[in-house]
Order: sequence, then C-alpha cells, then structure tokens
Amino acid sequence: MKSIIKNFNREVKSLLLTNFLLSLGSSLFSLLYNLYLKDLGFTEGKIGIIIAISIFSSSAFLSLSYFVNLNLVTLLKFLPLLFSLGIILQGVLSPSLTLIIPGAIIMGLSIGILTFTYPPLLARKTDRALRPYAFSFNFSLSLLSGIIGNLGGGFFKKLLENFFDSKISYNITFLTGAITVLFSITFLKCIKSEEAIEKAINEEKEKKNTKVGFLILIPQILIGLGAGLFVPYMNLYFKNLFKLDSDKIGLIFSTTSFVMFISALLAPFLTKIMKKIRVLILTQGLSIPFMVVLALSDKILISTISHIIRTSLMNMAQPLLSNVSMESVSMQYQKILNASITLSWNLSFALSSLLGGYLIQTKGFTLSILISTILYTISTILYCFLSKKEPFKNI
Repeated sequence: MKSIIKNFNREVKSLLLTNFLLSLGSSLFSLLYNLYLKDLGFTEGKIGIIIAISIFSSSAFLSLSYFVNLNLVTLLKFLPLLFSLGIILQGVLSPSLTLIIPGAIIMGLSIGILTFTYPPLLARKTDRALRPYAFSFNFSLSLLSGIIGNLGGGFFKKLLENFFDSKISYNITFLTGAITVLFSITFLKCIKSEEAIEKAINEEKEKKNTKVGFLILIPQILIGLGAGLFVPYMNLYFKNLFKLDSDKIGLIFSTTSFVMFISALLAPFLTKIMKKIRVLILTQGLSIPFMVVLALSDKILISTISHIIRTSLMNMAQPLLSNVSMESVSMQYQKILNASITLSWNLSFALSSLLGGYLIQTKGFTLSILISTILYTISTILYCFLSKKEPFKNI
C-alpha cells in the first residue's frame, strides 16, 4: 500500500488531501443539517425541497459545462470559498429561508464543481496502472473524513450543549466545518494548469466506442431515482423510528463510513481476479437484500447492521465506476461524460428526493425503500447487459 502511495505524483497527492478536507468539512455539516432543520420545525417535505434546490443548482452548473469549455483547475481553486459560504449561509447565520435557499444554491454549485472536476483530473494526472488505486484512495479518504466528521460532529454538538443551547451548538459545529473546508486551499497551490492536460488530449491516439460508453447513464439514472427516495433521510430513519439522538446517529454513520473505507480499499484488489464492471455488478447486487431488511425491520440492531452492510456494498465499487466511465471513452470526452453522469444522477435524485420526502411524511419509510429496491435491481440487470459490450467487457 505504501509503495502505491509513493508512486502517486505530487499533484495527485494534493488532489487527495484537498478532497479529504473538503469532505471532512462537509460531513460536519451534512450529518446534522436535516436534524437542525427538523428541530427548527421544518417538515420532511420542506427538507426535501431544500435538498432538491441544492441538487438542481448542481445540475444547472453541469448543464452549463455542455456549452462552455470550463477550466477544471481554475474551478477547483474557487471551490473551498464557495463551499464554506454555502455552509455559513445555511447553518451559521439566522435560519431564514432568505439565507437557506441561497446557501442551498451555492452548496449545490460547490458539489457540482467537485463532481465535475475530480474524476477527469484524477484520470488525466494518474498513470493508467495506478488509476484504480487513485480513485479508490480518493473515495476512501472521503469515507475516512466521513468517519471523523460524523463521529466528531455528533459528539462535538453534544458537548457544546453543555455550554450553549441546541441552536447555537449546531451553528458552532457548522462553522467548524466551514473553516475546515477553507483550509483545503493550502493544498491546491501545486495543481498545474490545464496546458499539460490539453497536450495529452491532443496526443491521444486511442479510439473508443463513445456511444456505447454513454449507455452507462441509464443504470445511473435508475440508481439516482432509487437513492433519492430514502438515502437523504436515513438520519431521520434512525431518529423517527428508533428515537436516537444526534451522537448515536453520528456513531452509526461513522461506523458505516469505516466499513465503507475498508471495503473501498479492497475493491482495486478484486479487479485482479475479475473485470472492474463485474466487481460493480457483484457488490451492487449483494446490497439489494439488505435494502429489503431495512424496509421491513423494526429492530434497531438489525436495521443498523443492514444499513452498514448495504451502504458498504453499494459504495464499494463506486470508485471503480468512476474509473470505468473515464476509461470507456477517449480523453476528449471524459469531461462531458462525467458531467452527463453527474447531471443525470443529480436530476433523478432531486426529483425522487421530493417524492421521497412526501412518501416518508405520509406513508413512512417502508414503501419508499421497497420502490428503491426495485429500481436498484433493474439497474444491476442493465449493468450485466453492458458488461458484455465493448468497451466495457475489456475494462
């Protein structure tokens, strides 16, 4: 493992460290934000609208990338400022919709920039043999930051309540997240401009079946529709069904992130015995039964274990998905494919999160999760068909 890390160049290491700090700061915010809004009197339906606004903002940015040639490195260097501003507007200043909605828009824009810039930059700045490890480490560092942020955020907020009221405790925790995000600027200085990247694109000789590569959008849309129905509300799942407070929810999410961290590190080694897309099919398929358990269980232990296993299996091969999508098209199409994947997923996720908030508010969690299970199953079947086509069957 150490030898692999040593082989990463300085730019890749800087990208990985930047992502760690961005993810750490955002996890301090994201774990508690739904709970914060709930404590302020927002219904699940209204929370779903705020989530949707953020996702539509991200999607609007990604749509712009179809028409404007955006510089990846320049965008990345503005990201910490935008991210921290979004956190402050939503969670630090006065909790009014006049600030929350602009904050949600800015947060969505920040997430759009992050998802737009990282996969192409990692793919272009990493040697092909090291790409599975670079994508896996990037994802794993996000998970590690999630462990620290979820665990630390929940307990830090609980500790602050010994000195402040609940609202102020939330505000200080969110401010800590914003400062952490800002600190990531220090690692962005050594990321070189895109001149070298454009040169590499011009020199690329490899021809790939680009149209087939874009078919990966279809199963991703189905996953987005399924995920939006219940994933944004899993903290409320544990709060509403089992009456857990924020520190216990934080412990569950931190444990989940730790198991995901270990499983994501194992994913590149599985590619030595099977193709990347087959690893994706295997792990996603194995996660589906645990979704059914989550939908039907009324026992905290069973639900917690199912949540941890389902989430870990479902996300185990996510870095490989990014790697597969980037390798399925020629370099000049990587930005547009990455934007298309993120945009299609975001739009489907945003639409279904609105429906998910309504279903959970009126019918509970069971129906919402069962519908998601059907969508995930169809997506897995489609990946099986894609794995038999060029260029996927050779990746």
